[in-house]
Amino acid sequence: MRTLSTIFLVLMAVAGFAAAQVDNDYPVAFPKSQERTYSERVLNNVGLGKSEAIVTDKSKVYCDMTRRSLVAKAGETVLPTLGFSTDWMHGYVYIDKNRNGQFDVSQPDGRGLSEDNDLVSFSALKMADGNYYNSADQQVHQSTLPPPAFTIPSSMETGYYMMRYKVDWDSCDPAGRVDEEESIIKNGGAIVDVRLRIYDDEEIRISTVTNGGVVRIFDGRLADGATWTIGKELPLIVTPDLGNRLKRLTVRHGDLTADSIVDHVARYTEETIEISEVRDGLITLEGSLVDGDMLITAEFETDPEGGVTQAYKLIFNDEFDQPDGSQPDPKKWRTSNRYGSTWNRWISDKPDVAYIRDGALVCRAIPNPDTSTDNVPMITGAKETRGQFSFTYGKVEVRLKTNLHRGNFPAAWMMPQPPCDGWPKAGEIDIFESIDADKTAYHTVHTNWTYNLGNKNNPKSSFSEWVDVENWHVYGLIWEKDLIIWTVDGCEVGRYAKSSDQNALNNGQWPFTAPFYLILNQSVGDVNSWPGNADTEYTYETLFDYIRVYQKKKIVSGIENFKADDSIASTNRIYDLQGRKVQDGTSFDTLGKGVYISNGKKFIVK
Repeated sequence: MRTLSTIFLVLMAVAGFAAAQVDNDYPVAFPKSQERTYSERVLNNVGLGKSEAIVTDKSKVYCDMTRRSLVAKAGETVLPTLGFSTDWMHGYVYIDKNRNGQFDVSQPDGRGLSEDNDLVSFSALKMADGNYYNSADQQVHQSTLPPPAFTIPSSMETGYYMMRYKVDWDSCDPAGRVDEEESIIKNGGAIVDVRLRIYDDEEIRISTVTNGGVVRIFDGRLADGATWTIGKELPLIVTPDLGNRLKRLTVRHGDLTADSIVDHVARYTEETIEISEVRDGLITLEGSLVDGDMLITAEFETDPEGGVTQAYKLIFNDEFDQPDGSQPDPKKWRTSNRYGSTWNRWISDKPDVAYIRDGALVCRAIPNPDTSTDNVPMITGAKETRGQFSFTYGKVEVRLKTNLHRGNFPAAWMMPQPPCDGWPKAGEIDIFESIDADKTAYHTVHTNWTYNLGNKNNPKSSFSEWVDVENWHVYGLIWEKDLIIWTVDGCEVGRYAKSSDQNALNNGQWPFTAPFYLILNQSVGDVNSWPGNADTEYTYETLFDYIRVYQKKKIVSGIENFKADDSIASTNRIYDLQGRKVQDGTSFDTLGKGVYISNGKKFIVK
């Protein structure tokens, strides 16, 4: 398992800190500052197996992302991925196996790739017979982007290697094709360099340096001294002490015992994170930063506004780490009911349409294997928390990917916990939906105001954007008393606010004041439905890596001074109203609800 969602980081060289790549190494055939000229073709992310890196600069043909790492084991067979906005190109992957500062490439001859070739996978090249083949020696259509799986040579030692992803046309040249006939620039291609970490130990260690606050992992553990899984995104909660705010957050990651650059490749790098990306104390470090041991430095300062600190607390999650083939936790999930709507008309409780595989919940729509006992052409998987978990206000994150095919209709969404009014008066919140073979994510609310009365743009109630939904992304929802915000990989993509018009409120514009439960499902379209009609001979599949729900834990300082002797009002001690010391330290996460005293002031934990 591996994208609050995957964050975007500002890449900065710390004073005296070596760059991740030597300028003269790994050249390209055009200026590295070359701007893209084909605006509709964009490389958004690259991946290897379960690890993924979001491209940080999409404005240029070349992007140096060597401060990020993908991870794999020697001898492991891995699938490279390219999140490109069209399939009308070819994909190429290179690894500098001998770490000499360049990619040594031999022209393939149609008989596969030798182990000493730094070209490790390609989706299409024209061979001598005039046909196109991939690196698995399979004949392919001339417009084929996804490169096939390949095996990391077992001879590769543990450590760091330079890796290149290229989107180009019929050229294995790692520097990019630049002839007048088919130029990588003219065709809107792209080159991205990342590092590859070959590892043998999946466990990495975390240490922290803080002043005036604390850093925890989302499950409540202190980050300092904790261990984590290499390549798996790391969700953190950063909590300032009362009266403080976060000033600076940096992450050094990799082989922290080594020199920075050895054999043309960095052994560790350091990132400075935009404070704006730490939203209400919550941030998730992309898995490409979790490539080795980590040193997280959190620097705090006095908050001139003082008084209010709001940090998110995890109240529900499922990482779907149960054994392969098992069912998700029955204390959290139940199978949704079958009714007559498009999404639920073929729901089944059969174990082969919803089960755990490789640390993810797999929801499927498959041809019905037994129509004699269930007379429907397909059966579909849907799990929900109705009656077992619901909440009002908070933050939801769900990491998922789906396949693309006519009739595809997966969703991660929320419905009001019964008893409640009927649909749509009680409301519906769709965190994520996708249809057919479109690389588009949709986010919507349904109410009496939007659906029955047709006020879908007063205010705007549905949003969509291009997303490579076949690859992992984190779809988020922030639900507050008067506002709903949708995010993709931590970036806002839409918001729906409570109206100030009493007439709109009287007509059901904002029913989002009661508990809602969660639904994860794979459904298929119907005749005349939003998605196309289902292909009843096809197997649809959506994978849910995890789902997490947070709520704000409010710590409100009072304005009323408390006169006490120095021992009671001293720093790093917390007292109840009777003057009894409750605990040492200024972290309030372990306190129960109530009124307390610290530093001469009252504060309330709600």
